[in-house]
Amino acid sequence: MLTKMCSKCSRERGLDLFANNSKGKYGKRGICRECTSTSAKKRREDNADKLNADARDRYSKNREKVLARCAKYREENIDKVLERGRVYRENNAEKERVRGLNKYYANKEAYFENSARRRATQKNQTPFLSRESVDKMRAKYELAQILYEATGVKHHVDHVVSLKEGGAHHWANLRVITAKQNRKKSSKSDWEDGVHYSAFCAYA
Repeated sequence: MLTKMCSKCSRERGLDLFANNSKGKYGKRGICRECTSTSAKKRREDNADKLNADARDRYSKNREKVLARCAKYREENIDKVLERGRVYRENNAEKERVRGLNKYYANKEAYFENSARRRATQKNQTPFLSRESVDKMRAKYELAQILYEATGVKHHVDHVVSLKEGGAHHWANLRVITAKQNRKKSSKSDWEDGVHYSAFCAYA
């Protein structure tokens, strides 16, 4: 196996441990990947304030482009994004709990406002409910809890046609889906994953 010496750490290493460079010996860079990574990390730590300021400046100047690029990536890689988020939350449960509490206490008014707005929307978009309709709605929420306890998978009660798009808060517009499916659907009325949701679903 061909090797070369790293000009940074002076170790003789295999060519696969060097990045490609058409002008370097054997078509490789003079510094190994490990030293390159270590140097880059140190450079970021030594210049953290400047790099963060530059990043914020670039973001503010290109906010719309950045948001559009992120939205496009999320849409094209939704399963990967959700799975990465799930793994991170599992591995950082306490950190996420503290972050959530801090976010809540720092934005209490916004949380209360959003909650009040949602309750008002539900009230305005809730038709007259008979006793039977109320029981059917409660059954949806009970089913979500039963499925969670039986499978260990969190389930949500979702509006088929979202409240945001004028859907009614009524049992005929409610269905039970997994939390992952609900996050993927967000506030849209249609969620595409080989299934077009209508007022009827597996747990209707």
